Amino acid sequence: MTLPPSTASQLGRIRAHVVAGRLEWQDSSEPAAHIPVENYFSADVRNAEVERLFRRLPLIVGHAGELPPGHVLAHDEYGVPLLLTRDADGRFRAFLNVCRHRGMRLVDASTQAQPKASIVCPYHGWTYRLEGALRH
Repeated sequence: MTLPPSTASQLGRIRAHVVAGRLEWQDSSEPAAHIPVENYFSADVRNAEVERLFRRLPLIVGHAGELPPGHVLAHDEYGVPLLLTRDADGRFRAFLNVCRHRGMRLVDASTQAQPKASIVCPYHGWTYRLEGALRH
C-alpha cells in the first residue's frame, strides 16, 4: 500500500519520536498550531458555521418514534421555525411553521408532539390538513 507523501512524512516523524523515547508529539521543525480562543465563543464564527453547515445540509430534527401518526411538533432549534407532522397514514412531513396567509406561527414550540386532526392558524383560523393542504 502506497501512502500519500504527507502521510508517510507524518508517520516517519511519529516513529522517530517513539524510537527516541520522547513523550511529546510536537515536531520541533513545524510551528505549533494555535486556534484563537474567539472561535469558541464568537457570534460571528457561530453564524458563519450555521450558514455554511446547517443551512446547506440535511439535519436531524428528531427520532421517528417521537412523532406518532396524527401528531405535530414545532421545532425551532436551527433558527428556522419548522412544523413536523405525521398524518394518519404515518407519512412524515416538514413545513415552515407559519400560516401562508399572514405568517402567523401555527403551533407553539413544545418539547413533545401534540395530537391534532388539523392545524388551525390562531390569527384568522385558516386550517390545514397534516399533509399540508389548505382545508378551509
